[in-house]
Amino acid sequence: MILSRREENIGVPSAPIHQEKEATGKMHTKNSLEETTVPYASRALSVTVEQMTAPSNSVVRQNPAPHPHWHDTERCILTIGGRNNSDSAEVFLYHSHATGKERGWQKQPPLKQARNGLAAACAGGKIFAIGGAGRAMDKQMEWRDLKGDETWQVGPTMAAAHRWCAAASLGDRVIVLAGSNCKDVECFDINTERWIDLPPLQNKRSHLAATTLDNVVYAVGGWQNSDGIYQVAQPVDVVERFDLRTNKWDFVTALPSPRHSLAAVAYNGFLYTFGGATSRGFCGSVESFDPRNGRWTAVQKMSMNRKELAAAVCGESTIMVMGGYMTDSVESFNVDSLTWSAAECLPSPCAGLAAVSFCC
Repeated sequence: MILSRREENIGVPSAPIHQEKEATGKMHTKNSLEETTVPYASRALSVTVEQMTAPSNSVVRQNPAPHPHWHDTERCILTIGGRNNSDSAEVFLYHSHATGKERGWQKQPPLKQARNGLAAACAGGKIFAIGGAGRAMDKQMEWRDLKGDETWQVGPTMAAAHRWCAAASLGDRVIVLAGSNCKDVECFDINTERWIDLPPLQNKRSHLAATTLDNVVYAVGGWQNSDGIYQVAQPVDVVERFDLRTNKWDFVTALPSPRHSLAAVAYNGFLYTFGGATSRGFCGSVESFDPRNGRWTAVQKMSMNRKELAAAVCGESTIMVMGGYMTDSVESFNVDSLTWSAAECLPSPCAGLAAVSFCC
């Protein structure tokens, strides 16, 4: 059953806009995030829903002022795990400004355990690889230092199984969401090295995407499989956000169409979604979400349809999408011109991988 959309109106007037849709583990304790740990920038959302038309090649909009850290134009992307013929422990580094022999995807020390359908996040000077599709690693996490020792270490065990989960960073914490057709949410505090239970999502789902925008965590899309049978799983259009002030999840404007196995990235005040799969198959759709008015806008599609892909920021005004089912293709998206260009391919086809971005 496809999840229904929940609409909430909280005082922001909406106006029709063309091509937009408004709209018990180790070291584990139960607690909640404190509001004072990460400041919250309030955003009121309009959720009037309009029918979305075909994607446009030229969307006109006003971008907010750039976030200060995006001025660091030299950024690195780390791709982690995934699968080709079998689950992979491989890790590769891409430097946005590398030249010569350093250009392209450089092999890094591998994970201790091969993982597919995992999530990844970067926080507190560390990179985290979390969960995965197999029972051997669905409660497990590994981390490595961002700079210095690049050897992966096994971290404390999570309470719940997180297969085909999503993750996002929030200050010095890593938030792990859902997976395994559950709605559990756990938070790893880097300072105490403990897992904390957070309020669960309002809907069970796996194969979802997550990102942090203005200190709010968004859980985007996914699928619901109430009967536990793969063939009857349904993609969902649900989007929820975690608000530090209320310590709960709220529904916001739904995706333009139900989708699972997609990627999500926050950049310069907008949330972008890439690809995924609908009930009809893979898609190449790209949308941006503006939290100031609660609207989804269709932008230029990718050159190919992708599911089980990864995406990450790669330098100023650039987001890269990587891999996906049966492909090694990499594309670069310019958020200013809303155009795509080809980039260096992954060393081999890879699906179910994860990616993080950080200043080099």
